[in-house]
Amino acid sequence: YIEKLIFPFGLKLYYPFVRPAAMSEALSHELFVALGFLALLVFSICKSARRRSVIFAALCIAIPLAPAVLMAKYIQGEWAFASRYLYMSGVGFSLLLAIWLKEIFEAASIRKIAPRRRGALMSAIALLVLIPFAIEAVRAARPWRGELSYWSKAVLDAPGSATTHASLGVAYADKGLWDEAINEYEAALKLAPDSGGVYMNLGVIHYNRGRMAKALEMFDKALSLTTRPSTRGDIHARMGMAYYKDG
Repeated sequence: YIEKLIFPFGLKLYYPFVRPAAMSEALSHELFVALGFLALLVFSICKSARRRSVIFAALCIAIPLAPAVLMAKYIQGEWAFASRYLYMSGVGFSLLLAIWLKEIFEAASIRKIAPRRRGALMSAIALLVLIPFAIEAVRAARPWRGELSYWSKAVLDAPGSATTHASLGVAYADKGLWDEAINEYEAALKLAPDSGGVYMNLGVIHYNRGRMAKALEMFDKALSLTTRPSTRGDIHARMGMAYYKDG
Protein backbone atom coordinates (compact mmCIF):
# COMPACT_ATOMS: atom_id res chain seq x y z
CA TYR A 1 0.00 0.00 0.00
CA ILE A 2 2.82 2.42 0.84
CA GLU A 3 4.49 1.67 -2.47
CA LYS A 4 1.29 2.51 -4.36
CA LEU A 5 0.84 5.73 -2.36
CA ILE A 6 4.33 6.89 -3.33
CA PHE A 7 4.37 5.51 -6.90
CA PRO A 8 0.74 5.27 -8.11
CA PHE A 9 1.75 4.28 -11.63
CA GLY A 10 0.76 1.14 -13.49
CA LEU A 11 -2.21 0.59 -11.19
CA LYS A 12 -4.17 -2.58 -11.81
CA LEU A 13 -7.89 -3.07 -11.44
CA TYR A 14 -7.35 -6.50 -9.95
CA TYR A 15 -4.47 -7.89 -7.91
CA PRO A 16 -4.29 -11.65 -7.35
CA PHE A 17 -2.76 -11.61 -3.88
CA VAL A 18 -0.64 -14.52 -2.67
CA ARG A 19 0.58 -14.41 0.93
CA PRO A 20 4.28 -15.29 1.33
CA ALA A 21 4.94 -18.62 3.00
CA ALA A 22 7.90 -17.21 4.91
CA MET A 23 9.25 -13.80 5.76
CA SER A 24 12.30 -14.40 3.60
CA GLU A 25 10.03 -14.52 0.55
CA ALA A 26 8.64 -11.07 1.42
CA LEU A 27 12.06 -9.36 1.23
CA SER A 28 11.25 -7.46 -1.95
CA HIS A 29 11.39 -3.84 -3.04
CA GLU A 30 7.90 -3.25 -1.63
CA LEU A 31 9.11 -4.08 1.88
CA PHE A 32 12.11 -1.77 1.58
CA VAL A 33 9.87 1.05 0.35
CA ALA A 34 7.60 0.48 3.35
CA LEU A 35 10.51 0.42 5.82
CA GLY A 36 12.00 3.55 4.30
CA PHE A 37 8.66 5.34 4.52
CA LEU A 38 8.20 4.33 8.16
CA ALA A 39 11.74 5.45 9.02
CA LEU A 40 11.07 8.84 7.41
CA LEU A 41 7.80 9.10 9.30
CA VAL A 42 9.45 8.36 12.65
CA PHE A 43 12.24 10.85 11.88
CA SER A 44 9.62 13.49 11.03
CA ILE A 45 7.76 12.97 14.29
CA CYS A 46 10.98 13.21 16.31
CA LYS A 47 12.42 16.25 14.54
CA SER A 48 9.42 18.20 13.29
CA ALA A 49 7.96 21.13 15.16
CA ARG A 50 4.64 20.06 13.65
CA ARG A 51 4.50 16.67 15.34
CA ARG A 52 0.75 16.79 15.74
CA SER A 53 0.26 17.47 12.05
CA VAL A 54 2.57 14.61 11.08
CA ILE A 55 0.84 12.19 13.46
CA PHE A 56 -2.60 13.31 12.24
CA ALA A 57 -1.60 12.75 8.59
CA ALA A 58 -0.11 9.34 9.44
CA LEU A 59 -3.34 8.32 11.17
CA CYS A 60 -5.31 9.47 8.11
CA ILE A 61 -3.23 6.99 6.09
CA ALA A 62 -3.36 4.11 8.57
CA ILE A 63 -6.95 4.13 9.84
CA PRO A 64 -8.74 3.68 6.46
CA LEU A 65 -6.31 0.84 5.63
CA ALA A 66 -6.67 -0.89 8.99
CA PRO A 67 -9.58 -3.19 8.00
CA ALA A 68 -7.82 -4.40 4.83
CA VAL A 69 -4.46 -4.90 6.56
CA LEU A 70 -5.57 -6.31 9.92
CA MET A 71 -8.31 -8.52 8.47
CA ALA A 72 -6.24 -9.78 5.52
CA LYS A 73 -6.24 -13.39 6.70
CA TYR A 74 -10.06 -13.39 6.78
CA ILE A 75 -10.47 -11.89 3.31
CA GLN A 76 -10.74 -14.02 0.20
CA GLY A 77 -7.24 -14.18 -1.29
CA GLU A 78 -8.08 -12.35 -4.49
CA TRP A 79 -9.62 -9.40 -2.66
CA ALA A 80 -6.95 -8.91 0.03
CA PHE A 81 -5.26 -6.10 -1.90
CA ALA A 82 -6.93 -3.44 -4.05
CA SER A 83 -5.67 0.00 -4.98
CA ARG A 84 -9.16 1.48 -4.45
CA TYR A 85 -8.67 0.92 -0.70
CA LEU A 86 -6.21 3.84 -0.85
CA TYR A 87 -8.80 6.50 -1.74
CA MET A 88 -9.12 7.82 1.82
CA SER A 89 -5.47 7.22 2.70
CA GLY A 90 -4.45 9.39 -0.25
CA VAL A 91 -5.75 12.42 1.64
CA GLY A 92 -3.46 11.72 4.60
CA PHE A 93 -0.50 11.10 2.30
CA SER A 94 -1.11 14.43 0.53
CA LEU A 95 -1.12 16.22 3.88
CA LEU A 96 2.08 14.48 4.92
CA LEU A 97 3.75 15.30 1.62
CA ALA A 98 2.78 18.97 1.98
CA ILE A 99 4.30 19.08 5.49
CA TRP A 100 7.55 17.53 4.27
CA LEU A 101 7.82 19.83 1.23
CA LYS A 102 7.24 22.91 3.36
CA GLU A 103 10.00 21.88 5.78
CA ILE A 104 12.38 21.11 2.91
CA PHE A 105 11.79 24.54 1.35
CA GLU A 106 12.22 26.28 4.69
CA ALA A 107 15.45 24.37 5.35
CA ALA A 108 16.70 25.37 1.90
CA SER A 109 15.99 29.04 2.73
CA ILE A 110 13.70 29.37 -0.25
CA ARG A 111 12.21 32.52 1.29
CA LYS A 112 15.48 34.32 0.59
CA ILE A 113 14.91 33.90 -3.14
CA ALA A 114 13.28 36.83 -4.93
CA PRO A 115 9.47 36.49 -5.07
CA ARG A 116 9.39 36.29 -8.89
CA ARG A 117 12.04 33.58 -9.02
CA ARG A 118 10.42 31.76 -6.12
CA GLY A 119 7.11 31.72 -7.98
CA ALA A 120 8.79 30.38 -11.12
CA LEU A 121 10.56 27.69 -9.10
CA MET A 122 7.34 26.60 -7.38
CA SER A 123 5.51 26.51 -10.72
CA ALA A 124 8.25 24.39 -12.27
CA ILE A 125 8.14 21.93 -9.35
CA ALA A 126 4.32 21.77 -9.53
CA LEU A 127 4.45 21.01 -13.26
CA LEU A 128 7.07 18.30 -12.78
CA VAL A 129 4.78 16.64 -10.25
CA LEU A 130 1.39 17.26 -11.89
CA ILE A 131 2.10 16.38 -15.53
CA PRO A 132 3.08 12.70 -15.06
CA PHE A 133 0.31 12.21 -12.49
CA ALA A 134 -2.26 13.82 -14.81
CA ILE A 135 -1.22 11.56 -17.70
CA GLU A 136 -1.47 8.52 -15.44
CA ALA A 137 -4.88 9.64 -14.14
CA VAL A 138 -6.26 9.83 -17.70
CA ARG A 139 -4.81 6.43 -18.56
CA ALA A 140 -6.13 4.82 -15.38
CA ALA A 141 -9.64 6.26 -15.87
CA ARG A 142 -10.22 4.69 -19.30
CA PRO A 143 -11.30 1.20 -18.15
CA TRP A 144 -13.99 2.72 -15.89
CA ARG A 145 -16.22 3.64 -18.84
CA GLY A 146 -18.33 0.51 -18.41
CA GLU A 147 -18.48 -3.11 -17.27
CA LEU A 148 -17.01 -4.45 -20.51
CA SER A 149 -13.98 -2.15 -20.57
CA TYR A 150 -13.46 -2.60 -16.83
CA TRP A 151 -13.38 -6.40 -16.82
CA SER A 152 -11.44 -6.57 -20.09
CA LYS A 153 -8.65 -4.60 -18.36
CA ALA A 154 -9.02 -6.73 -15.22
CA VAL A 155 -8.45 -9.90 -17.28
CA LEU A 156 -5.28 -8.35 -18.70
CA ASP A 157 -4.16 -7.44 -15.17
CA ALA A 158 -4.94 -10.88 -13.71
CA PRO A 159 -5.26 -13.53 -16.45
CA GLY A 160 -4.90 -16.29 -13.85
CA SER A 161 -7.99 -15.23 -11.92
CA ALA A 162 -11.24 -17.13 -12.42
CA THR A 163 -13.18 -14.16 -11.06
CA THR A 164 -11.98 -11.75 -13.75
CA HIS A 165 -12.82 -14.19 -16.57
CA ALA A 166 -16.25 -14.99 -15.13
CA SER A 167 -17.05 -11.30 -14.64
CA LEU A 168 -15.95 -10.49 -18.19
CA GLY A 169 -18.24 -13.31 -19.34
CA VAL A 170 -21.16 -11.63 -17.55
CA ALA A 171 -20.30 -8.31 -19.24
CA TYR A 172 -20.24 -9.99 -22.66
CA ALA A 173 -23.52 -11.78 -21.95
CA ASP A 174 -25.19 -8.49 -20.98
CA LYS A 175 -24.19 -7.17 -24.41
CA GLY A 176 -25.57 -10.28 -26.16
CA LEU A 177 -22.09 -11.43 -27.19
CA TRP A 178 -22.79 -15.10 -26.43
CA ASP A 179 -19.71 -16.69 -28.03
CA GLU A 180 -17.33 -14.32 -26.27
CA ALA A 181 -19.15 -14.91 -22.98
CA ILE A 182 -18.88 -18.70 -23.37
CA ASN A 183 -15.13 -18.40 -24.02
CA GLU A 184 -14.64 -16.41 -20.81
CA TYR A 185 -16.81 -18.77 -18.74
CA GLU A 186 -14.86 -21.76 -20.03
CA ALA A 187 -11.59 -19.99 -19.18
CA ALA A 188 -12.93 -19.40 -15.66
CA LEU A 189 -13.86 -23.07 -15.28
CA LYS A 190 -10.36 -24.16 -16.25
CA LEU A 191 -9.08 -22.11 -13.31
CA ALA A 192 -11.93 -22.92 -10.90
CA PRO A 193 -13.73 -26.10 -12.04
CA ASP A 194 -15.94 -26.17 -8.94
CA SER A 195 -17.66 -22.84 -9.65
CA GLY A 196 -21.37 -23.56 -9.70
CA GLY A 197 -22.24 -19.97 -10.56
CA VAL A 198 -20.26 -20.12 -13.81
CA TYR A 199 -22.05 -23.33 -14.84
CA MET A 200 -25.38 -21.64 -14.15
CA ASN A 201 -24.38 -18.66 -16.30
CA LEU A 202 -23.42 -21.02 -19.11
CA GLY A 203 -26.79 -22.71 -18.75
CA VAL A 204 -28.55 -19.35 -19.09
CA ILE A 205 -26.69 -18.62 -22.35
CA HIS A 206 -27.59 -22.02 -23.83
CA TYR A 207 -31.19 -21.48 -22.69
CA ASN A 208 -31.32 -18.09 -24.44
CA ARG A 209 -29.95 -19.71 -27.60
CA GLY A 210 -32.59 -22.44 -27.52
CA ARG A 211 -30.18 -25.26 -26.64
CA MET A 212 -32.29 -26.82 -23.89
CA ALA A 213 -30.37 -30.10 -23.59
CA LYS A 214 -27.07 -28.25 -23.13
CA ALA A 215 -28.69 -25.77 -20.76
CA LEU A 216 -30.05 -28.59 -18.58
CA GLU A 217 -26.61 -30.21 -18.52
CA MET A 218 -25.05 -26.96 -17.26
CA PHE A 219 -27.81 -26.39 -14.70
CA ASP A 220 -27.39 -29.93 -13.40
CA LYS A 221 -23.64 -29.37 -12.90
CA ALA A 222 -24.34 -26.07 -11.18
CA LEU A 223 -26.80 -27.80 -8.85
CA SER A 224 -24.25 -30.43 -7.88
CA LEU A 225 -21.73 -27.72 -6.90
CA THR A 226 -24.09 -25.37 -5.07
CA THR A 227 -25.12 -25.59 -1.41
CA ARG A 228 -26.78 -22.22 -0.81
CA PRO A 229 -30.57 -22.84 -0.65
CA SER A 230 -31.64 -19.63 -2.43
CA THR A 231 -29.21 -20.25 -5.30
CA ARG A 232 -30.31 -23.88 -5.59
CA GLY A 233 -33.90 -22.65 -5.76
CA ASP A 234 -32.98 -20.35 -8.64
CA ILE A 235 -31.27 -23.21 -10.48
CA HIS A 236 -34.30 -25.47 -10.01
CA ALA A 237 -36.55 -22.71 -11.37
CA ARG A 238 -34.35 -22.29 -14.44
CA MET A 239 -34.28 -26.06 -14.98
CA GLY A 240 -38.08 -26.06 -14.80
CA MET A 241 -38.25 -23.37 -17.47
CA ALA A 242 -35.85 -25.34 -19.68
CA TYR A 243 -37.85 -28.57 -19.28
CA TYR A 244 -41.04 -26.66 -20.11
CA LYS A 245 -39.53 -25.19 -23.28
CA ASP A 246 -38.22 -28.62 -24.22
CA GLY A 247 -41.70 -30.06 -23.94
